[in-house]
Amino acid sequence: MLNLKIYTFAHKKIHGGKMSKENKIKTVFEPIYMLSYKPSSGCEFFEVLENNGNYYARCKVIDSLITKSKVNKCENYWKDCPYRRLSLKSQRGIKEL
Repeated sequence: MLNLKIYTFAHKKIHGGKMSKENKIKTVFEPIYMLSYKPSSGCEFFEVLENNGNYYARCKVIDSLITKSKVNKCENYWKDCPYRRLSLKSQRGIKEL
């Protein structure tokens, strides 16, 4: 098991309703998430974390690591991702308010 530091954004009332960066430590079952190569995606919500020469892919929309069996979809089919579409639609709705 590995403990990875993952930074997430959370809404906090104490900061006047502004987004604040929080530091979470999550325990990761490495065989499911660990990649031996650095993945890449055109998705703006795709993030790569590195630890000791190993890589982990993270989706900012669902605030979760991506299993290595699903990383291929983020690399190649990110334009069709339902999480990405939902997030983009949500962001547009917020801007219109």
